[in-house]
Amino acid sequence: MPLELSQWVSSLLSVEAADRPAAESALCEIYGAAGIPHPRYFFWFDSPFDAAWAVKLLKAPVDSLTQSIVESTSRTRTGREQLERVQGAMCESAQSNWSELSSTTGIYLRQNPRRPSLDMSLFMVRSSIYPSGYDLYRPCNDAVEAERIEQRFREVLGHQANRDCYANTTIESCFYHDYWFYQMAADEEQCRGGDVPRLLSAIWTLAPKVGLWWPFLNAVVLLDHPAKILLNERMHLHCADGPAITYRDGTPMWAWDGFPMCEEWILHPGEIDKRTLQCFDESFQSHAKRLQSMKPAAKVKPSRVLKLDLPADRTERVKVLRAHNQGRLPLLDRYLSGDIKVWDELIALGHSVRGDPYAADALAVAYEIMERVRENVRTVTARLLELGFEKTDGALYTPPGVKTRKQIARLEESAGALPLSLRAFYDVVGGVDWTGHHQSIAPRGASIVPDPLMVFPVEVALQASGEAAEEGIIIAPDEIFKAGDGGGDAYLIEAPNWGADGKLVNECHNLHFVDYLRLAFRFGGFPGYDGVEDVPPELAELSRGLLPF
Repeated sequence: MPLELSQWVSSLLSVEAADRPAAESALCEIYGAAGIPHPRYFFWFDSPFDAAWAVKLLKAPVDSLTQSIVESTSRTRTGREQLERVQGAMCESAQSNWSELSSTTGIYLRQNPRRPSLDMSLFMVRSSIYPSGYDLYRPCNDAVEAERIEQRFREVLGHQANRDCYANTTIESCFYHDYWFYQMAADEEQCRGGDVPRLLSAIWTLAPKVGLWWPFLNAVVLLDHPAKILLNERMHLHCADGPAITYRDGTPMWAWDGFPMCEEWILHPGEIDKRTLQCFDESFQSHAKRLQSMKPAAKVKPSRVLKLDLPADRTERVKVLRAHNQGRLPLLDRYLSGDIKVWDELIALGHSVRGDPYAADALAVAYEIMERVRENVRTVTARLLELGFEKTDGALYTPPGVKTRKQIARLEESAGALPLSLRAFYDVVGGVDWTGHHQSIAPRGASIVPDPLMVFPVEVALQASGEAAEEGIIIAPDEIFKAGDGGGDAYLIEAPNWGADGKLVNECHNLHFVDYLRLAFRFGGFPGYDGVEDVPPELAELSRGLLPF
């Protein structure tokens, strides 16, 4: 890579603290060269996500879509706290109250054909230094490597997995979305030996002195450089056991060979479910599978109690399980006395839970949990009907059928062992589907997605899992699909699973199945309201007096 290009790449990957006075001076020069009045405010941030929300807050007064995003975010406690923190930082910097500040910062100076626009000014100036528009966008052969490095770098910044999608898109659409560093290098080479347009010179002066920036008519939002960047031999952002980027406030960003990742994938690759792992590139798949293979194989002889046709009656079932364990079910006894933490202990046993002496105890606890879940399902179903809840289609509750146990056996034959929690749910509860509409709980066209509790009965899971056996046991569609707006990946439980419980894959809370049910009933069957400050008052009635489990 030529020296000039390598210098631009070094600027792109800089970890030097921003030269704030020089950056602000260069920005005034940029605005002046574009014929735009100098910005009045400079809002500096150490976190890319805070900077992104600052942009959203400044755009909201003049953009209805952004306003709706801000309003939706402010309905949750964590969202409102972040917005208030960012808003307060800008007010302190400007020595002004928010009402005055938001009314004077002006329009966003990108992609605005009717108003002053820096990207249009930039296009006109760049066009003037090349013989044709084709040359404007054609990278020279020497710039291909720099373009690849920069493309991967910006991908990581703008596509952090499991982070706020609204912030991600704003990070991606900073000013450098219109003018990449490798393009600056090409323009510099094109101007060599001749006059450099004032606007280009000012932008080139600014570029090494600041991270990302977003221009407004009277203000600029700026992000300082990261404090730490880790690269592999290809100069891609990469770290196998920690964040690849750490910003000055401690905000981490995760990457593998230049691809955006999330903390859980990097720190616990051995725990990624099979379906998710298939989405990664081959090098990460090999890395994760190697760690998975290093786990000691569980050598547990399954208890014969797992093969018994247990009585449907609660009391008789416990008698059979006690008899198998010579009269002792200490974990069930603790659970019945109110110690629901017993379930966490059973999860911690892993595969061992299917061997003696744990299997009978674990089954007894799993079935007792689902007996209580069934009572709660019946109670909430009745209350929904009393409230005038309109079911989309089908029944709100589907009890187990006469073929349920045979269907459970067939599901385990095709997909592998089910976690004890799911097996007991199918056998005792059956299925539940609280999708529908209610003027307060689930109004049509609302910005909040209530994510009503829905668990397919075993016959539906059997059919669905037969069609996608590699994916796992399909529990329900995702929250967007439940709301009737298309949707994404369905909620799954990976199988085979020899444990007491399994995590609900693709559900945002990352909870085990039983914990997800607990969360759902805490919100009257609508866990999408978790974190929302002003929940419908009907949820208190729906969740009143439900059985703890």
